[in-house]
Amino acid sequence: MSNRAPSNLIPALAHARRLATPAGLLLLVSLPFFASPLRASSPVRQADDEAALLHRKLDLSTLTRYNRAQKSWQPLRLPPARLYVVNLWGVHCAPCRAEFPLLRNVARAWQAQKDVVFLYVADPPLDSPAEEVVRFWQELGAQLPDADPLRSRDDGLRATLDNPAQPITLLLDSQLVVRQAFVGAIGDRPLGTAITRLLRVLPPQATSGGR
Repeated sequence: MSNRAPSNLIPALAHARRLATPAGLLLLVSLPFFASPLRASSPVRQADDEAALLHRKLDLSTLTRYNRAQKSWQPLRLPPARLYVVNLWGVHCAPCRAEFPLLRNVARAWQAQKDVVFLYVADPPLDSPAEEVVRFWQELGAQLPDADPLRSRDDGLRATLDNPAQPITLLLDSQLVVRQAFVGAIGDRPLGTAITRLLRVLPPQATSGGR
């Protein structure tokens, strides 16, 4: 019996050998048909990441706040609220910077509502040194929410969330438990609607603030 491949398979074998080279592998991963399943699965993966964050209880006791009036970093005194909107961002994160005008508008819509508190946390700390956070907030003030920026002092938040993504926006109840999560840029997702929905179902404000 001959060991030669059938003639109708020879072109395919030759093509496979070409793809096995470094140049061929580069061509393979750049083909549209190869990339499209990755793009198609991204919303599913995002939904899975968001579901994994639900019901996690955060510790915000190590956060510091830059007091713009006193121009100094101080420990955060968390005001009582029924709902906390926590935005995790980074100085060098382009999607984080791009969505600040949106967050500014959403916060304005709720500024008279004492049940809702917005927190903008530069995290993780190694990605956003204190001096860079201050400079960023001063230089882009007109585009940013009218609030003092916050910063993590350690990696505790990321350890609890077990997710390195930036940005992440979390809706926490009065016990600092995640009730809804937005992983990645919010885009056209209904943050305001999510806040309204949660306020309808969350219990009245308890005396659990001032952590």
